[in-house]
Amino acid sequence: MRGRLGRLAGYAALAAGLFAATTAQGQVQAAQQAAAPAPGLRHVIVISFDNTHLSDIEQMPALDGYLKAYGTIFPRDHTAIDAFTHLDFTTELTGLFPSQTGILAQSQYIGGHEMSFSYWRDPAGDGTLLHLSPPPWKVFTAHGLAVGAVGWPDMGMEGYRDVAHYLGTNLPHRASAYYGVAVHWPGGKPPLFGTPNIPFVYDAKLLNGKGTVGDFPGFGAEVPGWALSATLAMQTHGVPVTYTYITSVHDLPGAGQLTATDPRLKANIAAYNRAFARFFQAMKAHGLTPANTLLVVTSDEGDHYLPGGEISTSLPAWFKRVGFPDTAATRIGATAGALIYEPGPVAADYPRLDGVPGWRYIDQGPALKAVHQYVDKDPGRTPTFILYAEPTIWYDNGSSTALSQGGGYYWNHGMVSSAVNTVFMGLAGPGVRRGGFDHAWIDSTDLMPTVQYLALGSVQSGLDGNVLFTALSRSARSRLAAGVPRLAALARAWRKINAPVGPFGIDALRISTQAALDMNTPLGPALNGALARLVAQRNRLAATIASMLWQGEAGHALARVTPVIRQATSLLRATEALATQAMIR
Repeated sequence: MRGRLGRLAGYAALAAGLFAATTAQGQVQAAQQAAAPAPGLRHVIVISFDNTHLSDIEQMPALDGYLKAYGTIFPRDHTAIDAFTHLDFTTELTGLFPSQTGILAQSQYIGGHEMSFSYWRDPAGDGTLLHLSPPPWKVFTAHGLAVGAVGWPDMGMEGYRDVAHYLGTNLPHRASAYYGVAVHWPGGKPPLFGTPNIPFVYDAKLLNGKGTVGDFPGFGAEVPGWALSATLAMQTHGVPVTYTYITSVHDLPGAGQLTATDPRLKANIAAYNRAFARFFQAMKAHGLTPANTLLVVTSDEGDHYLPGGEISTSLPAWFKRVGFPDTAATRIGATAGALIYEPGPVAADYPRLDGVPGWRYIDQGPALKAVHQYVDKDPGRTPTFILYAEPTIWYDNGSSTALSQGGGYYWNHGMVSSAVNTVFMGLAGPGVRRGGFDHAWIDSTDLMPTVQYLALGSVQSGLDGNVLFTALSRSARSRLAAGVPRLAALARAWRKINAPVGPFGIDALRISTQAALDMNTPLGPALNGALARLVAQRNRLAATIASMLWQGEAGHALARVTPVIRQATSLLRATEALATQAMIR
């Protein structure tokens, strides 16, 4: 363990100077893109809370004040669906929707095998890669920048199987000590997994001065006092890009979820605030300031508060009760957005779902493509349909049709619901406008392209998000030949037709639901057919707009912006009319 220090010191020296030192390596590409990293930018810190609202952040004056003083907060950021930890963290990290990453939900089936969290390069149950998109750290390591992960899903070891496969079984620490934390180096150097293998993290002092970082505490105990200490250790030892997961403020390690009226919740929020105050003080002491450090803070999804607890019931039991097919080969990823995999055709049975309680939308047929849940690269992992629950409901795989409330779960998520799908994103640092709030409607996929634009001077083509143009400072905006107003208008049109919970996506779910319930009448197939045509039209238009946005991000002037926006508006009107005329609920 200690023998790695010499090599780590060498890596730190290689990365010294961070973005300033690597500019030469990326000069050719930057020149081709007519762009450059934001002046002075040397560190990138991305922090995402689990199930935390902007209203919670506003009770942390240290963090809230930092973001407002040195950057911009977007209170209308939106998730993909299912709105759950695994999918949402993947979306934020890649800038891609589930249709491209292959990560559809917290619990999904691939080749008949149930899959969830796993290291990025791991195979799925059928031998294909779990993640269908490239490792997200590669875009930075290609520029000579090391990337660190502090508990961020799938960037490090996720369980004993991972540890045994990548590190072996004869280890000086328990297997769980190696979970969650990793450093990915440039130049083809092998990654380091787990704090015991990263001495400058393992031995780093905690920000409160009481002990050291030590072993990984567990995914449910990544409170900011520990997580921010590990993050600072990386940032001050040659790892200029870090991604940090922080446990929900509504969860208290060892005590479970807290109700909104539990006095321990206020105490927990206060503890989070103290940790951030110490973090910013330590950053300043180490020379990490708003002049050289890009800080991005967001949440994977929100959650819906239920004072009496969520109401759970069994989908298999209800399927049996209403006569919906449920065979030995049926697979159900049970959550508030349940993925159902059926071995045979079941469209004629969709009307039976009307007898199942607690759902809001039936996502089937062309709607799966409308909301980016159809995986072209591996159609077998696409579910037959998805049943999205009401905010109060949780579907399980038990044996009872009883509606049981309680169980200690007061914060429900996974469904299509404003409280869950609406999150926040705050950015502060070089290239970011100090503007307080920006109420533009944005998408979680916008995080990665914005970070790339500011940190690398260019944006990968093919991403599902785009740069948050209105958050850019005057100097960062000057690189955009197309101008921020035109690009922002184009981005708004793109999100409306392409974001999963944008108006096109929600109308598609409404149409899909009515089509399913009327599948045995002429109306059902007709609605699906009409929706399929609208989705095909959307896909063509979205591809056009995405290409235009990427050209704009690369510094090129744009033509035909207004006609394209008009086409998007026309498409939205046609989709809304179809939903309304069919009297979709």
